[in-house]
Amino acid sequence: MKWNSRFELKPGIWVFTQSDESKVVGKRLKKIIESRWVFPKYYYHLREGGHVEAIKSHLNDKYFTRLDIQDFFGSINKSRITRNLKKLMPYNEAREFAKLSTVKKPNSTQETLPFGFNQSPIIASLCLQNSNLGSMLKHLNKMNNVKVSVYMDDIIISSNNKDKLQKVYSKVCTSFEKSSFKINLNKSEAPNNLVSVFNIKLKRNQLDIEKKRLIEFKQKLLSTKNENVIEGVLTYIGTINPRNINDMDDLEIFP
Repeated sequence: MKWNSRFELKPGIWVFTQSDESKVVGKRLKKIIESRWVFPKYYYHLREGGHVEAIKSHLNDKYFTRLDIQDFFGSINKSRITRNLKKLMPYNEAREFAKLSTVKKPNSTQETLPFGFNQSPIIASLCLQNSNLGSMLKHLNKMNNVKVSVYMDDIIISSNNKDKLQKVYSKVCTSFEKSSFKINLNKSEAPNNLVSVFNIKLKRNQLDIEKKRLIEFKQKLLSTKNENVIEGVLTYIGTINPRNINDMDDLEIFP
């Protein structure tokens, strides 16, 4: 059995609790991929710093666009995984690892990457890198006056030239279609001088945590006496914008 239980995080998004046996397989595959594939430095979910460093990498630019891959893991099926893994290992091994790394979601006949498996992020990243979209992002990252960051299914692209960024945005949208990925329109934003991602507002030389997220942080601080939790919240806010700590004083936590 590859998983012990599952639950629906939100409509259509299922999380699978990986079995102990499957965890061993996942860790082994993860190590194999890491030893044979050099991931792009702009894949911030695979390096230290995570989403904070991803968003900070764009601070010197003036215009930003954000694109979100809809159902990222669910877009990656068993055959797609096999095709990408066989670049790193014999076909039979690739096929077996793909079989052990995919599940069928309820009301689905296709086996895809699940949320909850320890190997899912790096497999998805490998498949993205080898797609038309991945090739486009690699090309953009080498361009002058264009900055790219990827954090799992969130892509941020920035530039000091709005016309250039608009053209880039159109090309990337086309790459989504060619790569069999869908753009999540609810979480994507066309080029502008302000973009919101990871509950953080990004504009040139400034980051601010969104008000709704600050309210959640204030509620957490008021509901706990755990010093580690308090320190963790304040440290996180401080890495984004220390001024936001003072901003919480004026927030009403009840409607």
